Amino acid sequence: MKYSVSIILSLILLVTTLSAQESPSTRANPAGQEDSLLSGRVTVRGTHDPRVADALKIRSNPQVPQIRVEQEEVNYSIRSVPIPVSFEVEPIRAARISGDPLDRLYHNHIRLGMGTSAMPLVEYFYNNTRSRQHAYGLHFKHLSASGAIPGKPHPGFSDNQGGIYYHRFLNNHTLNTKAGYNRDVVHSYGIPESIYDTLSMDDKDLMITYHRINASAKLESDYPQFRKNRLHHSVKLDYNHLMTPTETGEMNLSLKSNIYKNVTFIPSVNQQALGIVIDGDYYYNQWDAMDENHSGLFRVMPYLNNSFNNVELNLGANTFIESDSVSSRVKFYQDIHLHMELIDNIFVLKAGYTGETRKSLLSKNAQQNPFIHHGTDMRFQYEKEVIYAGINVSITKELDLNTSFRSANTQNDVLFLRDTSQLYFNRFNVRYDSIRSIQVQAELDYQLGDRIGITLGGKYSDYSTSHQKEAWNRPEWEAYLNARYSLQEKIILKSQVFFVSERKGLVLKDGQFETANLEHFVDINLGGEYIYNRQLSGFVNIRNLTGKRYEIWSGYPNYGFQFMAGVTYSM
Repeated sequence: MKYSVSIILSLILLVTTLSAQESPSTRANPAGQEDSLLSGRVTVRGTHDPRVADALKIRSNPQVPQIRVEQEEVNYSIRSVPIPVSFEVEPIRAARISGDPLDRLYHNHIRLGMGTSAMPLVEYFYNNTRSRQHAYGLHFKHLSASGAIPGKPHPGFSDNQGGIYYHRFLNNHTLNTKAGYNRDVVHSYGIPESIYDTLSMDDKDLMITYHRINASAKLESDYPQFRKNRLHHSVKLDYNHLMTPTETGEMNLSLKSNIYKNVTFIPSVNQQALGIVIDGDYYYNQWDAMDENHSGLFRVMPYLNNSFNNVELNLGANTFIESDSVSSRVKFYQDIHLHMELIDNIFVLKAGYTGETRKSLLSKNAQQNPFIHHGTDMRFQYEKEVIYAGINVSITKELDLNTSFRSANTQNDVLFLRDTSQLYFNRFNVRYDSIRSIQVQAELDYQLGDRIGITLGGKYSDYSTSHQKEAWNRPEWEAYLNARYSLQEKIILKSQVFFVSERKGLVLKDGQFETANLEHFVDINLGGEYIYNRQLSGFVNIRNLTGKRYEIWSGYPNYGFQFMAGVTYSM
């Protein structure tokens, strides 16, 4: 049975396969017609150029029918009905700028101290408080010493000074006035020890007293910036009078004026000022052993100041006319000054070429060396060919470096030489000479806010004399170090160290005066102040910490170690 079924299925599969392999040329299309493409084999002879028949295309473009819409006119109106609204305004407190309150100022300030060598200090200030109209005050000071120096007569001194001032602030001007009186006493104790041991004298025989009276008044314009085209001006009147018990006196009356106006000569220059300086000085000198002398000095200097972007160039011509009872003389000097900021506030170059005529004054010489003879004629000095240059560099925000060079040729420059013709050999004569000087100076300054300040500086000087053997008492090297430290604005510490190299002077050896070197010295000073409050503070000062009695002038050693303590009080 199974064998019969297998034979039947094989026959059915064979028939089906033969039907599927029917020739395509004999297939009919759905319409019952014979398909010509599939009807049989096609044989082409010759060039064959197959083409596709053109398609039936619609030649017209589609169009959108236009529909016309009628717009009706619309009329409308708005009815405004006010709605009553009421409100109340609450006042707003005015805004205020918050800031630090102004410090309270005190009228009176007194400083009291006492030191070694029987050295009292009394100083008093009185000033008005803040005012937009004026400022005025007065000042008194006394400092003296009566200690002893081994091998020397009484070396005591006394400095007394008093003065008043008044400043008036006007709309476009400022008026500054002041007047003062000084009484300074020194003793010419520079007698050689070998001679002093053989003498018997009173301290009053060595006393030298100077009385100084001074007064000045200055009126200066102070126009606001929008009135910079006004004629700026200043006038100053000075009076100085020096008197000594030996009937030696000196009086100087000076009038100085400056007038300038901003101009525009060169359009490329940012600012230009054309001005003129006119000064006049009258001098009167009297001596106990010489005839009195009247002299005068008149100065005229027109100038033109030019300010470019970072460059300032000031050009002037100095004319000095001097006159005394013997003769008159006219001197001309160029006055050129250059200031260049190569890098804004970082690298600054300064240079100049100038000169001047001035009068040698007894008051200035006595301030420098109070042990001089008073019977010295006062001459005019001529400082010519003054050349200077300097560089200021801000290395960092806290560190600055300043360097300078100066060269000058001064006729009738002043030197102090020990007088060997007197009995005590304790005074100095004024020697005039033509001196060519060169000075190189450098200073390094470090400032860290208000807490720390350190300044280190030094100067080298070279002098070439024409007549004198040496540049007497002038050091070749000088250096200094100043430091200040503030601890929470309560404790302030200060220190000052300065060095002076050897100087040439006359020294008594074996009964004869010889040229010798005055020893170099280092002076170390320390100070401290404790601020208890705004009114009360205390201070301590230590001078010449090493205690070495170095010579300030030949034969004049100092006190050595000094200590002073005191208080200050404001009320």
